[in-house]
Amino acid sequence: MPLDLETFRNVANSAFFTSRDIALQGEGKMATARLGNYLFSAGTKANKAVMDAFKTALEREYGEMGTHAFATVVGSREQLRKSLRACDVKAVLSKLPTIRENRFQGELARRLDISPKLLLLSRADQTLVREVVLADPRHGLDLSTLKTPQDIGRAATRRIDQAIQELLGDIGEDIENVALDGAEPDADAAKPNEPTGLRNLENVFESGTTSVEDRVKRGLVGAGMRINHSATNPVILERLKTNGVEPGFIYRNDWSRNDTRGFMADINSRQSLDALDSLKRNNPLLAKKCEGLNVREQIMLAGRVHPAAMAAVSEFVMEKAISALDNPALLESHPFKGLAKALRSHFSAEDLRGLNGNVSSPENAALLKKAKLELFAEIRETVMSIGPKSDFFGMSPVFGHFSDRHIQKLDYNEKDRLFGGDTAHEGKFMRPERILATRKPILGQIYRFQSAATADDISAGAVTEALANDLTRLAGVPAQELTVSRGKYSDGHPKLMLEAKFAKGYQDMEAGYIKDGRVVLPPGADPDLKLERLGKYKAFFLLTADRDGVGKRGQNKGFVGGKFFAIDPGHSLEGNGKYLDI
Repeated sequence: MPLDLETFRNVANSAFFTSRDIALQGEGKMATARLGNYLFSAGTKANKAVMDAFKTALEREYGEMGTHAFATVVGSREQLRKSLRACDVKAVLSKLPTIRENRFQGELARRLDISPKLLLLSRADQTLVREVVLADPRHGLDLSTLKTPQDIGRAATRRIDQAIQELLGDIGEDIENVALDGAEPDADAAKPNEPTGLRNLENVFESGTTSVEDRVKRGLVGAGMRINHSATNPVILERLKTNGVEPGFIYRNDWSRNDTRGFMADINSRQSLDALDSLKRNNPLLAKKCEGLNVREQIMLAGRVHPAAMAAVSEFVMEKAISALDNPALLESHPFKGLAKALRSHFSAEDLRGLNGNVSSPENAALLKKAKLELFAEIRETVMSIGPKSDFFGMSPVFGHFSDRHIQKLDYNEKDRLFGGDTAHEGKFMRPERILATRKPILGQIYRFQSAATADDISAGAVTEALANDLTRLAGVPAQELTVSRGKYSDGHPKLMLEAKFAKGYQDMEAGYIKDGRVVLPPGADPDLKLERLGKYKAFFLLTADRDGVGKRGQNKGFVGGKFFAIDPGHSLEGNGKYLDI
C-alpha cells in the first residue's frame, strides 16, 4: 500500500531542524518515510522517489487539490530534482486552506457561468443572484470540511441553489422555451497537408489569464481549475509543460455557457430537426454516416455544430447510467456509476423504469427537466469523462472536444525577467528555471541569460514557428497541428503564443532510429509496416534550416503508428542556413 499522508506529516513534525531531508526506507509496498540527511541530497533518483511518494499521498487524500498544493509549494524543487524537506511537507499542508479557498472561489465563478438554473432566469434575475452570491460566497458553508474538488463543486452548487431559492423560489420556465442559439462548432481536424497556423485567432486569453506558472506558484490556479473566463472557449489546466525549453501548460476544453444552452434544448423540436437536415444536406459524408441511426444518435454524430448536441450526449449518458442500475453486481465497475447512483437517489424505481430507453419521449419531459436541473454537475462530469478508451468515444466528436489535450507554448512568466520594468511586459523574459536540471548549473544560467528575449521578439518567434510548421505540412511532411493563439500580459500588452494538439500515439525518435535513410521501427510496431524513405523529408529540413530537427534526446521528430511524424519546427526559418554544410 502506498505511503499515506499522515506518515509524512508525522516524520516532518519529528524533525528538530526543519531543513532536514525526508527519505524513503525500503522499496515498493514495504517502503516507509524517515528523516534523511541534514546537508547533502541523497541524489536525483532518490529525491524523485520521495517527491513522487509525497505527491501520491497528497492526491489520494485531496485529489486535484493535493496536486495543486504540491505544485504551488514544491513544484519548482521537483522540477530541479531537489530533495523534499520537512519544512516543505509542513508548508504544503499549511497551504491547503488557502488552496481550498481559491479553488472554491474559482469553482463558484465557474458554476455561476454555466448553471442551467441560472440560464433559465431572466437577465435581471441572473444579475441579482450573482450579486447576492458574490457578496457572501460562503454563506451557510463550512469550507474546512471540504477535502476534494468534488466536495468543493457540491458546495458551490448548494450556494447558488440556496440564493435562487431564497430570491425567486422554484423555477417555472420550461426547458423547451430555451432558444437553440449560440452553440459553438468544433474545429474539424485539419487535413494532412492543410496549414493550421491562423485557424483559431478568435481564441483569446485575456489579461491576467496567462503566465500560468506564475499563477500556479501563487496558489491561484491548479490542476482541474478553469484558467480563463471565456463564454465560448473556457479551458481547464491539466499541468504545466515540463519538457523542452519553452514555458507553457497542458489544457483541455471546459464546459461553456453555450454548452449549457445546448444541454437544455429539446432534440426533437422543429428547430433541432431542421438544423440536423441542414447539416446533412451540406455534408454528404455526415448524411451517409447517419443512415439507420435514430435522431439522437445522428445529432451526437454531428457534434457541436448542431445546437442541441449537448442535450443529445447528456440524454445518452443518462440512459446508460439508468441501465447500469439493473445489474447491481456490475454497478461499482461501471464507468457511469456516479451518475447512476445520483439518479437512483433522486428518482423512484418506477420513474427510472419509465426513463430507461425513453429519456427523450414527450411523456417524460418533466422527469427530464428535473434530472437536467438537479443532476447537471453529475451529467456534465460524465460527458467530460468519456475518453478514447471508452466504448462510446466514437459516437460523438463532443467526447473528443473535452478529452483532447492541448499544449500552450510560449506562455512566458512575468517573474522570469531580466531588467524588468514597472509594466509586466518590459525587460527580457527567460526560459524556465527547470532547464537547469538538464545542464550544469553555471552553463544553465548562462543559457537562460543568453536566450532571454523581449515580449515582442517572443511573439514574432511564435509567428515564425507557425509559418515553418505550415510550410512543413504543405510540403507533405506529416506534422502536428500548430496554431497561433492570442493572449495578454497582465498589463494588457499583446502576447502571441502557440497551441499544439497532441498527436495520438506519437513516440519520440528515441523509440526508434534511422538507418540508410529509412526509419527503423520502434519496438512493438507492426512488423508488416513498410519502411519509409526519408530523403524527401531530410531535404525539406535542410531547406528550412531546421537545425533543431531531432533534438538532444530524439524529440521533435518521431513516429505515429510506425510512420514518420514531425513536431516542433523549432528554429526553422531563423537564418541558420549559412551554418549548414550540405
